[in-house]
Amino acid sequence: MNERLMGLVQQCKSNDRLAQKQLYAKYKNTLFAIVRRYIKDPFEAEDIFVQGMYKIFSKIDSYDYRGSFEGWMKRIIVNECLMHLRKSKNIKFTD
Repeated sequence: MNERLMGLVQQCKSNDRLAQKQLYAKYKNTLFAIVRRYIKDPFEAEDIFVQGMYKIFSKIDSYDYRGSFEGWMKRIIVNECLMHLRKSKNIKFTD
């Protein structure tokens, strides 16, 4: 991880709103594209994306600088998509 990104992550861990905005702007297109691969409805996709970003910022303290930060965020986004798909899956029982 380069020093600039590491500093940005550290600022986000300190709840710096400007740093959070910068991190959001840097990764929003990449992360939203992932959500759209899983969730076809654009309004649902937006909701899942927002939930994923909230989880990223609320759990950023658990990122321990091992491995890729972008990969860490992508894993959270994918997990949000999968949880949504599991919850919204219509299971029909037949007699």
